[in-house]
Amino acid sequence: MDDVLFTHGMDEILKLVGPIVGRIPTVVKRKRATLLQHLDELDDGTRLRIADAARQTRGTKRKAKSTGRTGVQKRPKISAAPDAHATPAAAEIASVPQAHVEPVVDIVKGPFLEPVSEDVVHDCISRYIDRTGNAALRKHVCMVCARRLFRADLEVTTVEALPHKELLKPSVPHPAHVLTQECLLHPAALVAGDRFACSSCLRKLRVGALPPYALANGMWLGDTPFQLSVLTLPERLLVALYLPAAYVVKLYPKVKGAREWNKDAVNSGMKGNVSTYRLNTAQIAGIAAGNVMPLSSQILAATIGVTFVGAGTTPLKILPDFLRVRRQRVFEALVWLRANNGLYANIEISQDQLRLLPEDAVPDEIVLNAKYSNDIASLEKEQAGYIPADVEDEDEEEALLLRHAPPNGDDVTMQNIGQPSGEHFIEDDVPDALLAIYEPAAFPLLPKPVVVEGAADTAPGDPVAPDEDTEPVPFPLQAMGVVDAHAEAVPDNDLFAHAFANVAEGRVYKDFAIRKSSAFVNEYPRLDDQNQRFDGGPDNPNLMLGAFPVLFPYGQGGIEVGRSIVVPYESHVRWALQYDDAHFRMDLYFIFQAFGVLQKRQVCRSSGIQIKRSSFMANQVAFLKLGARDFIEASHEETRRVPFSNPVIRKLRKTLTSVRTRVQGTDESRISIRSQVWGTNMRFNPLVVWATWNMADCADPMAQVLVGEEIDMDAFLATAGPSRVKRATNIAGDPYAAAEFFHRNVGIILEEVLGIKVGKRGYIERKPGILGVVNAYIGTVEAQARGTLHLHIMFWLDGAPTAEEMRAALQNPEFREKMIRFIKQNIRADIKGTDARSVMAIKKDGNIAYSRPVDPRKPDYERLRHDSESRVARAVQTHKCTVNACLRTKDGRLTCKRRAPWPLSSEDWVEALGEWGPRRVYGRMNAWNPALLQIM
Repeated sequence: MDDVLFTHGMDEILKLVGPIVGRIPTVVKRKRATLLQHLDELDDGTRLRIADAARQTRGTKRKAKSTGRTGVQKRPKISAAPDAHATPAAAEIASVPQAHVEPVVDIVKGPFLEPVSEDVVHDCISRYIDRTGNAALRKHVCMVCARRLFRADLEVTTVEALPHKELLKPSVPHPAHVLTQECLLHPAALVAGDRFACSSCLRKLRVGALPPYALANGMWLGDTPFQLSVLTLPERLLVALYLPAAYVVKLYPKVKGAREWNKDAVNSGMKGNVSTYRLNTAQIAGIAAGNVMPLSSQILAATIGVTFVGAGTTPLKILPDFLRVRRQRVFEALVWLRANNGLYANIEISQDQLRLLPEDAVPDEIVLNAKYSNDIASLEKEQAGYIPADVEDEDEEEALLLRHAPPNGDDVTMQNIGQPSGEHFIEDDVPDALLAIYEPAAFPLLPKPVVVEGAADTAPGDPVAPDEDTEPVPFPLQAMGVVDAHAEAVPDNDLFAHAFANVAEGRVYKDFAIRKSSAFVNEYPRLDDQNQRFDGGPDNPNLMLGAFPVLFPYGQGGIEVGRSIVVPYESHVRWALQYDDAHFRMDLYFIFQAFGVLQKRQVCRSSGIQIKRSSFMANQVAFLKLGARDFIEASHEETRRVPFSNPVIRKLRKTLTSVRTRVQGTDESRISIRSQVWGTNMRFNPLVVWATWNMADCADPMAQVLVGEEIDMDAFLATAGPSRVKRATNIAGDPYAAAEFFHRNVGIILEEVLGIKVGKRGYIERKPGILGVVNAYIGTVEAQARGTLHLHIMFWLDGAPTAEEMRAALQNPEFREKMIRFIKQNIRADIKGTDARSVMAIKKDGNIAYSRPVDPRKPDYERLRHDSESRVARAVQTHKCTVNACLRTKDGRLTCKRRAPWPLSSEDWVEALGEWGPRRVYGRMNAWNPALLQIM
């Protein structure tokens, strides 16, 4: 209540609230803070009446909130007559410089905060619907480069009509090539119907140049054979030449706070994620030596870990299918690779190693290393975020709770909730060592829980009987990667070597500036005796070719191998994520490895050198004599870890530091945004609107279309299409599609709904949107711990005044009325026709995100729009404070970091001091923009 009573003293508060709340306990009347806390705990209806009364009778004891200015400022009073309805506090600041009188009139009559017409809003929503319809989201495949692109980026053509077809003949033939009219094209793009080529490939061919992404430019991969396509994660590691990462699989109950793993609900109650980490090469150096394949199963203990979180001690049978190893599958994969992949030509398939693998089970190396953690708090923090949980998930959790309620009628407190989905019970493959530890009557449980300091103990669950089986069902397994954004793992000598090389960049050939890493496996291109790139051969295979034989089955098309037209690492990864069959983008481990290398290179490319001014001035003459070759030689010497031969370089090395800047995800890159904000403020005056946008990617039909589901977006039917579990599994398995949906959706909203578009050459096009004309915006995309994306964005509106002009305009009642109209149209925190009690009585509508916006061009739009807004607002805009999510300890008590409950008001309001708010009758209702709520 401090937001509405900040100008009232103790006596004034007591006098104001007395007639409304009646008797107030004496103990809470001793301190103002205690009294306000007591008022905050009243029901919403009472707090709403207090808020309305406070705005009608402003207090006089407490001064207005500070404007942030220090010192006494003398300001002449304006000559205009004061507002007859001005409050004492408003009259106190009503004096402004005479020069601001005229701008106030301009602000009142100008475009700033002027509500747009309903026709403009309807037109914005209609354009958004058209941009997300069937035609706009339809994709096809380019026959030249095999990329799946939007129809707008493709042209209909034929093989005969391709210009300069001779360029598409492969320079190095391969037995598995399928040629069409002597051209190496993508066979899947040559099926019946229209055939397409992308604009970028055609642009190159028309000028007689080979497109960099063309399959004929060494980008051909070949189809993945059955022997490789069926391999699980541990099987892929056993047949790989390189092991680029370690994987931690975390499994936890779907219901938050579950105490036990119920055997009846074991198939439907589990969620999980796979976190990918840099591999500790020291652990596996001895195991992975030689050319004997498959790798020893001991490698799995160092590369895969399983952790069960919460819900008591967990049965060992609850392990997912993707952790199984099948001996015959591993053997068949190695036989195929040795026959078809040149990098495997020298391997020796060891029968002894094969016999150590299970015939069809989760290996002991994984089972024996499985761990249990009761750190529920960390799990809840990881799952907390801006995007609310799926309503159907909540309904399912409630059903599970009721299904397993105690028979004596006790309160249901998250008991007996089931666990794995997508899993398979292991009936006969429990290690003998474990069977000897536990009683024969009970199935073996995981080892004693790892107690996390500060976490509560949990009771062990019931064991699962060996003769009870369940049917495996799929479950969403989210992918996460732990990337060294700050480059702590990059050695200083590597940074300094790159920093020296970067000093000379632009004055020498690029090849001279390439520095090699000191990593266990070289992540840079392999060079032959002629200094040309190649695949490395069986003795030193290219990193990606050796680590991911499933993705490069024939050892062809690798990243940074020899080809006619050089394709940079970043560009090749972008091509891979757009490849037709999507096996790159759905390979979570490839994505982690590729982006880990990209980030490391970004660090090294952006590293620079700094020196104190005093040190530079003292050695200025010597430093100025250094040339580009001196820095290149110093870079080589730093890499070889030998002393610098140049005495000036030795002096420079002692006084400089390396700087890690311009690297995505670092604190330095975030700080740079501040200067952009200040610069935009100088150009367009202070920002006006700040918002957070969240897209429900797991349920949105647009995201499902981008994954590959067949959904009619023009004649959408909510009861058709994939199930909720299938939708969640689709997004969890295709993080590229989730990110593509987010960025494409944000771009369409900015262009069609907000009316601001950046052209190809940087020219900004503006047109009226739902907020009027937007001059500029700055946004930052963030990922929550569970991987979902959200956007924090700021807008600068046309006609925005300076801070001083805004203070003067707020004293004008006509301008305040104008602001109220803007708030009423664009910022809403109330469901029309409800009050504090009835708003929560509205039943949550499950499956709310799997829908399309209401089309303003259809009849009965207003009724349909209101019904849609009410259902969505009730489902996703109500805020629930939760420990480890939004609740934080402050001054000895839990407070919401989002400041809920928010101030109540029966009407939209604006005050002369700058305080404002929308109509809100329920204190835990988030504010929203009606148009954006309808389309997101």
